[in-house]
Amino acid sequence: MSRGPGRWQRALLAALAPETGPDVLVPVNNVLWNELGRAPSRTEQVAIRRAARALVLTGKARAVYLGQCRHLSCDELSRTFICPACGAGCRLVLVLTRPDEHIGLRSLLGIGAPPPWLSVAGDAK
Repeated sequence: MSRGPGRWQRALLAALAPETGPDVLVPVNNVLWNELGRAPSRTEQVAIRRAARALVLTGKARAVYLGQCRHLSCDELSRTFICPACGAGCRLVLVLTRPDEHIGLRSLLGIGAPPPWLSVAGDAK
């Protein structure tokens, strides 16, 4: 029997809360760093990704991959591998958004065959 959302699910849901504003994009690793205040272990990274997947599968969030600037001072999200703010290269990150928000990301970054729970695969608009 489930006892409700776990630690990482609660942290992700808090970041997605309506009070945080419209069109919220939540990089999963940013939530992890903010919660821990230090570099996460591999186990913690796997745990928060598992929590994100559970939220997507239960319809509480949508998941996509976006580019995120490698410079910590910039940290800008992008649909390409080049940061629009500073021109630096981007890394691919898992990002959550609210389930009712639509972001047109059908062929985002050409990532090939994403896992079936990622919203990119089924986004027809």
